[in-house]
Amino acid sequence: MSGPVDRARRSLTEAPTDQLVDRLATELEQSYGITRTELYQVDYRLAALLPLAGG
Repeated sequence: MSGPVDRARRSLTEAPTDQLVDRLATELEQSYGITRTELYQVDYRLAALLPLAGG
């Protein structure tokens, strides 16, 4: 079976780490006819949280 979810899963498991978001976005665009995506990758292994604003 090779439905959209399976293809998305495969694109994630086969992509190099630095291309995960881009590969998934491409697959979603192709599978669902999406013209624009905004995907965010969160790294939950952060050792420290740093403020975005200076101060």
